[in-house]
Amino acid sequence: MSYCVNCGVKLDSSLKTCPLCNTPVINPNEFQVESHSTSPYPAHKGKIEPVSRKDVTIFSSATLSAIAICCGLLNFYFFEKIQWSIPVIGLCFVIWVFLLPLTLLPNFSGYFTAFLDCFALGSYIYMITYLTPVNTWFFKVAFPLIIECLILIELLVFLIKSKLFNFLVGLLYFIICSALICVSTELLLDNVFHQAFSLSWSAVVLTVCLILSVMIITILSLRRMRIMLQKRFHI
Repeated sequence: MSYCVNCGVKLDSSLKTCPLCNTPVINPNEFQVESHSTSPYPAHKGKIEPVSRKDVTIFSSATLSAIAICCGLLNFYFFEKIQWSIPVIGLCFVIWVFLLPLTLLPNFSGYFTAFLDCFALGSYIYMITYLTPVNTWFFKVAFPLIIECLILIELLVFLIKSKLFNFLVGLLYFIICSALICVSTELLLDNVFHQAFSLSWSAVVLTVCLILSVMIITILSLRRMRIMLQKRFHI
């Protein structure tokens, strides 16, 4: 039994309109959902054209050059007492060198990229010497540390290209490098201040790094523990 949707009177199944209000009788079962022959959504998926490396290089070079030139002119004409623009210009140069292998020259070897980055960083630190009364600290402390970091980074590149590199080996190498840099930094500072070579704060770092290194080496030597950690932590 159906009812009129307008007045609610009972309707016979043979009626086409309501006898009381003449409202058309619609049987929901006779409804047929109109099927769309075509999808309302576009079939072709558009793709955004990727930005070329050359465009990224031009944009980054223009932006960094504008920052360096504007800061240099501002410092030269309006703030002559202190050369504050030197660190800004040097930082722009370092950022540009760091971005160069990623944008313009992606096929650079890892060894040459490491050398280029250390050279840019060393140049930036040397530019800072113009803001200090003496520059002996650069040749006695900064320059040896940059050479040491360059050697360690080159060894890291060699280690990554070998088949023995994984997360645990990389972590072990990082800990060893941290200990070496801290110890060499303190010894170089002792040399600058004409003090006897001795370890104080770097001895604490060396002790912590030694303990961590022993732990990681033990894990690497135990095959089942190494595999368990790799599966559990996805490393």
